Amino acid sequence: MKKLLLFIVALAMSAFCTGQVVNLNLARNWSYLKWYSYDENSGEHFRGYKETLSGNFISADVEFSIRKYFGLSVETGFMQQKGEKEYWGMTGYNGGGIIHAKTKLTYLLFSTALIVKYPVQNKLIPYISFGPRLNYLVAHKNESDRMLNMETLVPGIFGKVGVNYNWSRFIIGINAACHLNFKKISTHPSYPGLSGFVPEEHTYAKTLISGISIGYRL
Repeated sequence: MKKLLLFIVALAMSAFCTGQVVNLNLARNWSYLKWYSYDENSGEHFRGYKETLSGNFISADVEFSIRKYFGLSVETGFMQQKGEKEYWGMTGYNGGGIIHAKTKLTYLLFSTALIVKYPVQNKLIPYISFGPRLNYLVAHKNESDRMLNMETLVPGIFGKVGVNYNWSRFIIGINAACHLNFKKISTHPSYPGLSGFVPEEHTYAKTLISGISIGYRL
């Protein structure tokens, strides 16, 4: 019975899918990390990571066309997220001062998306896509002591808009995307009088990506 169901699904996909495209995506991304804590004694909120920093994004995806206006894609790649914060601390023998701390996170990305497109004379193809995404932390460099207990798996969603141009079997495109996380990326142990330090990405900026894609139609 299971084999029959798999055969029916494969047959349906072959009937609806009209072609496959392999894409290489190269981009820059802009991330804004937000760190905050709450002092239960004074009622004050402390925030950090006010700088938006850029990183690198590279991925490969396979797109399966479904009829004329729809498609599905699966993607994997690497994404960097960076942040910089200022806080007062001990700077050495000279006493205290303002310290600049940078954070660099590198994730292995997995995603799948539904694509809605509108071909113009089969040459110019504007589209939007959206779907779930999972980040796996593979490396991090942290100059601040406020990012401990890093989350290894960070689920989220993303949306993308772009335009592709068909040139024979090759496809060249430009696109922009926004990635949002479903959970915090790390937590900090609580101190007496504090509820804990919880860094997370800013809900508005999160991670913005802008880049190009080069594809080949199989």
